[in-house]
Amino acid sequence: MGARGGLGCANRRTRGGRFADMSPDQALTTDRLDHWIEAVCRTYVDLDVARIDDSPFRAGIDVSPLGATMFAELSASAQQANRRPVDIARSGEAYAVFVLLRSGVMIVSQDGREVRLEPGDAAVVDTERPYTLHLTGPNRQIVLHCPRHLLRRRLRSLRAVTAARIAGSSPTGSLLAGNLGALARDRRHLAPPQAEAIGRYTLDLIATALEATPEAGLPVRSRGSDALRRRIDDYLRENLADAELDPARIASAHAISVRHLHRLFHETGGTVGGALRERRLERCRADLEDPLQRGRSVTEIAFRWGFNDSAHFSRAFKARFGLSPRACRARRH
Repeated sequence: MGARGGLGCANRRTRGGRFADMSPDQALTTDRLDHWIEAVCRTYVDLDVARIDDSPFRAGIDVSPLGATMFAELSASAQQANRRPVDIARSGEAYAVFVLLRSGVMIVSQDGREVRLEPGDAAVVDTERPYTLHLTGPNRQIVLHCPRHLLRRRLRSLRAVTAARIAGSSPTGSLLAGNLGALARDRRHLAPPQAEAIGRYTLDLIATALEATPEAGLPVRSRGSDALRRRIDDYLRENLADAELDPARIASAHAISVRHLHRLFHETGGTVGGALRERRLERCRADLEDPLQRGRSVTEIAFRWGFNDSAHFSRAFKARFGLSPRACRARRH
């Protein structure tokens, strides 16, 4: 870790820090490293964070939702953040984290690649595998954080473009930076449906910029595998309510072996169970936020979408969205 020693999210969360109830649409600033670690880990994923110099510490984050994507403006002093195997093991869900650097210098490392970002440059990391973000001094960033599958399905291979530099001087990089800068300025004025639509558009733009990097041209899986994976994804969406759905039934429905099924998901860094759980949680959240579903209990909604244990559902929901199912419903009603 860094020269000053690191602190992980688990350490901070057990103490009930100041940011324990952080929610979207909040702006937070602090001059304490422990408060900052709490805020970052609550907003993103478990990380091990350390200062790397003795300069006065100052950091802040300003978050807004764009549908399933979270948009944030972030500023921080010099530090290093490591996503370690132990952090990944504690996590319930996987995300793609996209960073556009606005000032300072950042070194991003993942999957055997290391890239240096300067203002205007951008890169993405995958929270299902270890990575390091090294901030050499004070910096400002725009960060987008979304469920991993939302970006992965827009790309030929997410693994091929992790820690790949989107140059701010490139046509796609310049277009992306301009759009994100305008979004940073205007995001507070967007109605939820507009924000959700712009979130989808922004992911399309990020994917286009990533596909334009040299790393995207590396060998990827065959078109036949892509087509089969899309059919399987459609099958999962259509059968979410079936609590008995498992890898054996999914494989049988597509005339492939269970081993082949697992390999298809492994090629993109995911798992069959993770994909199924993610889709079920998204549908449960939609129902909990739907005024027309107020007559259904939380347990009824969970069981409606294939969960068969209410306690397990509540834990998985809170791990995925950062609040309990009842709190999610109360916030919208």
